[in-house]
Amino acid sequence: MEEIKQLREMMKSYTAADEDFDSDMNHDLPKPALVKYYEGSKRISLPKDFEKILQNNNFYQLLTNRKSHRKYDEEAISLEELSFLLYATQGVKDVLKDKTVTLRNVPSGGAIHPFETYIYANNVSGLEEGLYHYLPIEHELEQLTLIDFFKETIAEAFLGQTFLTEAPVAFYWSIIPYRCEWKYASKAHRVALMDLGCVCQTLYLAAESISCGTCMVGAYDQEMADSLFGFDTTPGEKKDAEFLLGGAGVGRRPQ
Repeated sequence: MEEIKQLREMMKSYTAADEDFDSDMNHDLPKPALVKYYEGSKRISLPKDFEKILQNNNFYQLLTNRKSHRKYDEEAISLEELSFLLYATQGVKDVLKDKTVTLRNVPSGGAIHPFETYIYANNVSGLEEGLYHYLPIEHELEQLTLIDFFKETIAEAFLGQTFLTEAPVAFYWSIIPYRCEWKYASKAHRVALMDLGCVCQTLYLAAESISCGTCMVGAYDQEMADSLFGFDTTPGEKKDAEFLLGGAGVGRRPQ
């Protein structure tokens, strides 16, 4: 019960217990990098002409038709459709304040955007099958080196939820916690989880608008998943620490 009590306290906003609240931002320490880069990786530019792929612009219908889809037909999704989903969920509209702040299509506490987006392209026209990392400022993909048997192992890491590996594309979100902690200290983690909810709902609505479906997954083996993506799982308070927060399959809804 003590653990549950602590977790409930984490969900709360500022209280009397936070009188000594402090953060690295208040001490003028450097702000963390906006985006992670994989030096030397092959980059793929993404198209931004989305008008021709939108199937439904009726917001009320998008809201009421939205539901989780774990089964997809075998049709590939196009590079334009994938580009739209990436732009909708993390795309940058503007870079401000000497390139230290991004305005994106989803909200984030303090405009911090602590997430990195990885995708596994299983059946995307115009892309080799494999693992990629999204660069939101440039609107590009970085092609990453893939470990052997990634698809089989990621299905095991996600506790047998094989629809992730059967989907034409799977989204995986990681978090770099220090991006939030720099400003919000002990309150950073509740803010980050609120932010992820915004990202996920946007993916649902964006997928619905192009006649696709998606399903968010939050149950997985943390150590196995982090190891697959090459994240540093060393315990501690490292400022460049990164770990997985969830995934989602996306594909054409079965007719």
